[in-house]
Amino acid sequence: MTVKAEAGQPKKQAMDAEDMRSYREAMTGDKFTVADAYLFTVLRWSTRVNIDLGKWPNVKAYVDRVAARPKVQETMKAEGLIQ
Repeated sequence: MTVKAEAGQPKKQAMDAEDMRSYREAMTGDKFTVADAYLFTVLRWSTRVNIDLGKWPNVKAYVDRVAARPKVQETMKAEGLIQ
């Protein structure tokens, strides 16, 4: 099966995520899960495709919270993504 992306689809999905407003410490509640790690990775790709997450403050705050986690910092440093 082939899925064809429509123009503007990533932005619509970000708006849907913004409307969820359920982000506490993690996507599914208060416990960080593999879903959070994956969502964080995908959302960080936004800069490579010129999508400014600043348009969605809840999504941006979520990415910032995950990025501030000590193990995330450690991993990103080990992978050369940050200094």
